[in-house]
Amino acid sequence: MTTYKLYAEVLGTSPRHVGWLMARNPLPVILPCHRVVKSDFSLGGYTGGAEVKKKLLAYEGALCGDRPCRVVRPRMIDDVRDALFKSLGLA
Repeated sequence: MTTYKLYAEVLGTSPRHVGWLMARNPLPVILPCHRVVKSDFSLGGYTGGAEVKKKLLAYEGALCGDRPCRVVRPRMIDDVRDALFKSLGLA
């Protein structure tokens, strides 16, 4: 998981813009925007609702209580297709 702020720093934009981008994600489970949380580590919003986000993260084992177990700084990728297949366990 990462935060809107850390994601924004990598992209060179604002955390609000990252939230705007995430809200327009056409494939929210496949392109896991539910893995982006607020800087205070609260979960924040989600297209399907905050409870759906919480359940997805719990299913993935990413929550310790109601908070993310681990938050990392994202990195830029060269090949989006390859990264997507890796994230889905297909590469």
